[in-house]
Amino acid sequence: MRLENLTPKASFQAAPGAQGWSGEALTFDLKAPPTLSIKPGNPSGMTISWNAISGCTYNLQYKANLATAAWITNAITDIVATNTTVSHTDNPGTNRHRIYRVRLKEPSIGN
Repeated sequence: MRLENLTPKASFQAAPGAQGWSGEALTFDLKAPPTLSIKPGNPSGMTISWNAISGCTYNLQYKANLATAAWITNAITDIVATNTTVSHTDNPGTNRHRIYRVRLKEPSIGN
């Protein structure tokens, strides 16, 4: 068995009688962070791909300079994974130098 095929789990169980807690255990599947792959695409763009969880929503963010504190988070529409790999082609225009990161968006509670 290869180590990357394992799915670690974390559990939490509140103490008996804990205030505001119904007592059921919470279990979380912990997934490895995405690994980004960036390849030149068409003459004005590049393709960014990463491993994903099907059905989850991702936000691809970028900045042009590591010294800049803020990431540009709303220029690329959120992407819903339909498979275990996601790809997006970005066309940065004349600013061909970008640093990318991908964030898994938290699901809405109650949906």
